[in-house]
Amino acid sequence: MKIRVVWVGKTRNTSLSTVCNDMAARIRHMTGFEISELKEAKISDDKERIQVEGEKIIRNIDGSEYVVALDIGGHTHSSESFAIFIE
Repeated sequence: MKIRVVWVGKTRNTSLSTVCNDMAARIRHMTGFEISELKEAKISDDKERIQVEGEKIIRNIDGSEYVVALDIGGHTHSSESFAIFIE
């Protein structure tokens, strides 16, 4: 199994970037892992920018991939439940 995380924009917060890199290194020990950072759209209108960036994400997803969308209001996994989920 290979996990690929796709997001728009660079992680500007150095603390968050450090955590992301640490978690990526841990996951790579268990399975294939890749982070794809897509370029942000330079559009001032939020609704239009979200639409354009969403389409960019969709173009970067292979039709055979299993997709999970992460959302602030979504379900939280513990480390154990995430490990079970990716098995």
